[in-house]
Amino acid sequence: FSMVDKAPQLQCYKQCGNLDLKTRFLFILACAIRAAQDLPYIKTHKTALLLSKRLANVFFTFPGHGNILTPWLEGRLEAYSKLWQREIEQCIESHRKE
Repeated sequence: FSMVDKAPQLQCYKQCGNLDLKTRFLFILACAIRAAQDLPYIKTHKTALLLSKRLANVFFTFPGHGNILTPWLEGRLEAYSKLWQREIEQCIESHRKE
């Protein structure tokens, strides 16, 4: 797993000052981790499961809070869902006016 720590993506993440890019990176990573931990055909692949746990611990575990991957990801998905719904409603409303 030392390759993970030295991966260019991880180095870029650590040095990146752009909060939006960091959030997008974490969102994609959280989705991949959840898929690896939830999908039956991936769960049987021990290396993938260990890697997903390692990544979850590196990026989503905080002292005093533990692993926050699930609540963080669910909060993001809920916020995105509301945003998408609002955009759809605005689009429908603008087409009704035409």
